[in-house]
Amino acid sequence: MEQEKIMPESIEILEGENGIKVIMDDIIKVGKEWRAFGSSGKAIEILGDWVDYWEEERQKNEIKLRAIIDTSPKSMERGNELMRMKNTEVRCTNDCFHPSSTWIYGGRIAIIVWSKSNPFAIKITSEEVVKSYMDYFEILWESARKF
Repeated sequence: MEQEKIMPESIEILEGENGIKVIMDDIIKVGKEWRAFGSSGKAIEILGDWVDYWEEERQKNEIKLRAIIDTSPKSMERGNELMRMKNTEVRCTNDCFHPSSTWIYGGRIAIIVWSKSNPFAIKITSEEVVKSYMDYFEILWESARKF
């Protein structure tokens, strides 16, 4: 039985639309469940039609998404789109989210800042940090309403 390789701890800053695409491609490459909370609908606003291509890849690779969104009209619209996709669960909360998203996947955390003028991502690879974010996500997930 092959043991999963432990990645060294690291922090990376990836700038611009291409930097965020690198993170999204990494989600496909890693192939593990993707947990997301924060600013829903901003990816389409910043990355346009490329998000549709990427979602097709996610579905083809059967990568499960669990997303927690806020109840703003834009987030709810995106939540409805996501709920029509396979391998996807969405919950919502009234709690305020800021113009960033937090993604947890395959031993990594990505914090995406959806600035129109200069979007960027901070990618953290750390088992301890991922565990704490996963615990936080699960608490939010349990308290969020089913979509």
